[in-house]
Amino acid sequence: MKPGLEGELYALWERRALTGIILRGTRGEHIHIVSRGERNAGAGPDYTGAVLLLNGELAVGDVEMHVHEREWFAHGHHHDPSYANVVLHVVLHGDGTGGPGLPTLLCDAFRTAAGSELPDAADTGAAEARASVEGAPGAGSAVLAPMLIAELAWGRLLRRATQIIRAEPHVATSDRVRRAFLRRAFDALGYGGNRDAMGAVCEAVLSREGALASASFDDIAALVFAAAALVPERVAASARQFMSESRLQRILNNHDLPRKSVSWQFGTRPANAPERRLWGGVRIVFELYHRELLERLFRDLRNESLRDARRAFHVRMGRGVMVGASRAYDILINAALPAALAAGLLSGDAGLVGATCRLYRTAPSAGSNAIVRAVERRFALGHAIGGAFWQQGAIEFHQRYLTPDRSRLSFVAEPREPDRRT
Repeated sequence: MKPGLEGELYALWERRALTGIILRGTRGEHIHIVSRGERNAGAGPDYTGAVLLLNGELAVGDVEMHVHEREWFAHGHHHDPSYANVVLHVVLHGDGTGGPGLPTLLCDAFRTAAGSELPDAADTGAAEARASVEGAPGAGSAVLAPMLIAELAWGRLLRRATQIIRAEPHVATSDRVRRAFLRRAFDALGYGGNRDAMGAVCEAVLSREGALASASFDDIAALVFAAAALVPERVAASARQFMSESRLQRILNNHDLPRKSVSWQFGTRPANAPERRLWGGVRIVFELYHRELLERLFRDLRNESLRDARRAFHVRMGRGVMVGASRAYDILINAALPAALAAGLLSGDAGLVGATCRLYRTAPSAGSNAIVRAVERRFALGHAIGGAFWQQGAIEFHQRYLTPDRSRLSFVAEPREPDRRT
């Protein structure tokens, strides 16, 4: 490769191979860039450690670049084991002789790449994110770069999906995804001070999983509230608007689960009260084991309908709202999307993987929280960070670089204690 053109190719890759863009390969492949990798200054492929979604399947490996496609063979790469881990061939001029079985990308593809500009007026939240993380010219305070937030946002989703894939390997794929989703959904229901308590309830439910498919709604409610060990009067007060007293008493007295001490925090807004969220959990468990909740959810995600997907978690009972729109959206982003990505990768469903990644990248803002606001104040010059994707990146930044976190990835301190629900 000529030195001048070589430098231009590297510069193009550095400048345009942004996390989140979707490129079209010479054979029509969808090439979704999660991480472009690191420049290799020594012998071997030009970039190492790239993370891509190739037609919806995760690929981690190297990227090799040439002026002409035929140089792959001319340089003897097909005989060199150093190039065995190349997952993408980037060329300036194509001639149909690329490496056998390798996705090949022409540089012209960057001109029509989806999401190649940041921000894009059509990209939900991107303009707000750029204003948030780049700051004003001459600003004296530290600001975050969009690429860092994007890398962290993708890393957060991929880590969660990978945890699902690796967890409980002895369990069938569909059961593994369902169990992981339920754990993450209950975790979201306990957002804040009741995450551990909700986790304990979820584990109690999963300990009786074999009976859930034949259990009635009332049976599931009895199991959930027995595990929660709440004062019966609190449960009754939340249920009287949609359930008769006799039915409620049968639920509260109809389970042999040993009662354990569970620590709940009640100093929350009435809408976030544990008993309300637990009723929401009962509905989610029932829908999950009786009404194919995940199958319906994945269908909505394939159709890229966030509104329909979120509706599954917006729980109303009688006149009461047990899980509001904001918390339903939190369940969608933090539980449903990781489960969908894991399910797509495990089953080879490229459509589900691609749709999940696109929805994650373009989802509108979730409700702000204390972590996002702290990052906005300290690193975004007070501007609001818009778009769920950018908010997830900001949260990951806070957990990685500012505070001990449950993921064991923090660079500033050891995690407080191991936690599987990151």
